[in-house]
Amino acid sequence: MKIAQTAELEPESNIIEFSAGYEPVDFNAEGEPPRQKWMMVDDDETILRLMSELLPVVCGAEVVTFSSAEMAAQAFAAQPDEFNMVITDLDMPGMNGVDLCQRLLGVAPELKIVLVTGHQEFTETEALHCGFSALVRKPFSLADLDVFIELSTAVEDSRNLARSGESVHVNQPCYDYFLC
Repeated sequence: MKIAQTAELEPESNIIEFSAGYEPVDFNAEGEPPRQKWMMVDDDETILRLMSELLPVVCGAEVVTFSSAEMAAQAFAAQPDEFNMVITDLDMPGMNGVDLCQRLLGVAPELKIVLVTGHQEFTETEALHCGFSALVRKPFSLADLDVFIELSTAVEDSRNLARSGESVHVNQPCYDYFLC
């Protein structure tokens, strides 16, 4: 899939403008909604609004947003099979992204969780060690969304393995890599 290099959200109109090169996600002939449901967690309402409009178009996934990690953890615990992937910020009031990751992996070890952060000191190695499937740096471009697309394919593969009884790789727990 080829995606645009930039997108801008017009603040007044809630319209996303794409640069040249964008190709929309193909939906089936019946016009059914995307089969994947992703959770997006960030305390920045602008990011949540942008991603909830952008990801369905670019990646073909339904996006459910939460501005609180605590609320996201509760929603996930109530229906863990509803979500194929979680995308979370690192710094949030209350529970941070690392704590959210650990809590969600305790419920669903095969879950793919992407950390989106502007903290340059938090390395990809640390993110992976904490259980995250990938790290995307803020600010990010549309080209960075390829990470979400690639992981969404891996989501189905790991769930199929788990259902078949084969072993599923689970990242090691986080040991104080991130201290607030």
